Amino acid sequence: MNSEYAIDVQNATVRFNMASEKTDNLKEYFVRLIQGKLTFEEFLLNSNKMLYQKIKRAYSEKVALDASVHELALEQVYKYMLIGGMPEVVDNYITTKNLFESREILKEFASDYIP
Repeated sequence: MNSEYAIDVQNATVRFNMASEKTDNLKEYFVRLIQGKLTFEEFLLNSNKMLYQKIKRAYSEKVALDASVHELALEQVYKYMLIGGMPEVVDNYITTKNLFESREILKEFASDYIP
């Protein structure tokens, strides 16, 4: 098991529902962060645009992703799951690319809500 991940999933398939909304610019992205509407698609679009485009193309053409692209997509799913999708945490991860720092922010949120 890779020590970077808390969960190791093997032989799993990931399906992506492509949303109709897209974050086209930084201002719109931050508005979504403030509103708390950051989805996995938006996370992927803002953290790895090239991967997002490959997944979107494969989805629209109804073809399977190459194994290497699929692995990259799964890594992004793991990262999104680990940082919880909380807007401030996602923003920190996208800005710093530091998964451990982002997890610390998530832990702070959790300690505020869970006694």
